[in-house]
Amino acid sequence: MTIKGKVLINAGSVGCPAFFDDSPEHKVETLNNYAKYVIIDNQNIEICYIAYDYKKASKRAKKNNRADWSSYIENGKV
Repeated sequence: MTIKGKVLINAGSVGCPAFFDDSPEHKVETLNNYAKYVIIDNQNIEICYIAYDYKKASKRAKKNNRADWSSYIENGKV
């Protein structure tokens, strides 16, 4: 998305990726509990971190029978 000449990039989803099965298999380690987006303006790149209620997201994953994702969300490690 471009806003006022700046490119905004979604650096990834919070929680589970947008797949309904386990393919493609991949692992991501963020090592933190923040949502992220990227701003590109000319030659500058800025990674922005946003706090969110990751404990609530972890509980939702557990409720949806995804204890694995609940753990990933809690600690940022696969």
